[in-house]
Amino acid sequence: MFVIYDDTGSILSTIAGPGLEYGRDYLDKEGKRWLFLEGVTSLDPLQNYVDLADGKVKPRRPMHLVIDGATISNIPPGSVALISVCSQLQASETIDDGELELEAETPASYRVLLTCAGYLPAEIEIDLP
Repeated sequence: MFVIYDDTGSILSTIAGPGLEYGRDYLDKEGKRWLFLEGVTSLDPLQNYVDLADGKVKPRRPMHLVIDGATISNIPPGSVALISVCSQLQASETIDDGELELEAETPASYRVLLTCAGYLPAEIEIDLP
């Protein structure tokens, strides 16, 4: 199985099929980042990632977030936060300092989806007065 991944290690797709020689030529020609897993027939991209340091597929780790009122901390650097209210996307930002503080203009229930390569996605709901 071929695993195609991006420059963060997130798995974009998998291809079961052509042998290593044929697949390698095609993927190289297309400029894709890839690795070949011999004998593997399925892989969940949401549960796994490619560790760029050693080029191996590894299980994503849980985020160990700390929530204190309107502040979410201990966020892995490079995480992307999608902030929604009533299923409407309000903001998207990259978290580099490990913390996100929500500010409410009106009382609402905020849903925050955090994603980061190497980690399982985390979804948090925070009610702000």
